[in-house]
Amino acid sequence: MANEQLRTQVKKQLDEVTSSVTDTAHQVFLAGLGAAALSQEEGSRLFDRLVTRGRKVETEGRKKVTQGKKQITAAKKRAGKAIDRVQGELDGRLAKVASRLGIPNQDQIRLLTERVAELTRKVEGLQRATAKAAHAG
Repeated sequence: MANEQLRTQVKKQLDEVTSSVTDTAHQVFLAGLGAAALSQEEGSRLFDRLVTRGRKVETEGRKKVTQGKKQITAAKKRAGKAIDRVQGELDGRLAKVASRLGIPNQDQIRLLTERVAELTRKVEGLQRATAKAAHAG
């Protein structure tokens, strides 16, 4: 009977240990499932948050690029106006210097060229007339 009691006691302890190990293993399994589910949920939420943030950053970036382009265009216009103004002033000053030095401007050169052409025609006409008078005479 002592044997029987010992067997019963050992079986009871073995059943308790088996039950305890089974319960612990089941809890570990449930914790793993919970971790997988939580990481999937959090991963999806994180992914959605990252996409939303990315869209926001992209929109802000596009606005800044557009603003930068506008600033560059405005700066180009200002620079063009400044260059035109400086070039006009420079042309005016060069014309004054040329005038002081007695250098003719384009209009004066054009008028002189026309006058030379007119005088050349007259000289050629006189040369022809003189040549005809010399041959006739």
